[in-house]
Amino acid sequence: MARELTRRILWADDEIDLLKPHIRFLEQKGYSVTPVPSGGDALAALERERYDVLLIDEMMPGMGGLETLDALKQKDVTLPVILVTKSEEETLMEEAIGKRITDYLIKPVNPSQVFLACKRVFDAQKLQDSQRARDYVGEMRRWQGLDLRRLDWDGWAELAVEVARWDVALDGAPEAGLQQAHADFQKGLNSDFSRFVEERYAGWVQAAARGERANRPPLSTDVVQQAVVPHLKEGRRVIFIVIDCMRLDQWFTLEPLLEEWFDVQRDYYCSILPTATPY
Repeated sequence: MARELTRRILWADDEIDLLKPHIRFLEQKGYSVTPVPSGGDALAALERERYDVLLIDEMMPGMGGLETLDALKQKDVTLPVILVTKSEEETLMEEAIGKRITDYLIKPVNPSQVFLACKRVFDAQKLQDSQRARDYVGEMRRWQGLDLRRLDWDGWAELAVEVARWDVALDGAPEAGLQQAHADFQKGLNSDFSRFVEERYAGWVQAAARGERANRPPLSTDVVQQAVVPHLKEGRRVIFIVIDCMRLDQWFTLEPLLEEWFDVQRDYYCSILPTATPY
């Protein structure tokens, strides 16, 4: 029988020595608690190790709770955070919620309150993990039902997007079995896609040389003509950025950060071969 992993709590408070009874209570409940006296120490601890939840005091000398949250957003936006504060001001709560805290507690707090707040976080994670596993199994069954030999370029591009999104969804997930199944499935897809390209690539290149765009995917040599030139002809300013060696799943982690400022439209093309100088 698999043993459940011990949940790890990082607790930052400048009066952490006074919270030893709370920490002992959490440890008796089976949690591992790492106490630190400041926001800076919390960030340093997160650089070294992984934690499942951060308990943080709002008012600390130096880097306070909200300032630590700002710094944390640059490092691990998925970490659940429980803010502990003496203030009941509505503006403070609104600011904290705006920084995407998971929960907050009003001081003074007793050990049971802290335990229940952490338990709510972990129970919610279990439900999310369970739902994610069910969703993935459903997707896997659908993928396995596909006749890959009948997929055209658009079908392969759509499948690649779905698989890359699951790369992101399963990254750091506790279901090691799902991650392994996903990796194994990708290996099989890579072989089938390589066969798909091998059988058609010569025809795509020949069609591109004749200036034909039908019955072939866009190639690297089409990108500037299709994505940049039309804007230049209309007199628009264009910034063309090339990022080497970025995978689609990596882009999906960046895209939400850009959507606040830009309208994002994704198009896909097939790179010409060889794809890099060493090859």
